[in-house]
Amino acid sequence: MKTNVNIAVFGCGFWSQFQIGGWLELPGVQIVALYNRTLARAQERAARWWNWPPATAST
Repeated sequence: MKTNVNIAVFGCGFWSQFQIGGWLELPGVQIVALYNRTLARAQERAARWWNWPPATAST
């Protein structure tokens, strides 16, 4: 039985590029959310890896 795992990445600083790349190499893993204290950094990471639509701020 194949299990899919949805994860969120908290923090989009320097090391996140390696963390995201590592997670994406694992079968059955899907990154469903990125969080960073600055919206611009989360948007940059999302655009770089997945060409996702712009991230939004949440209050």
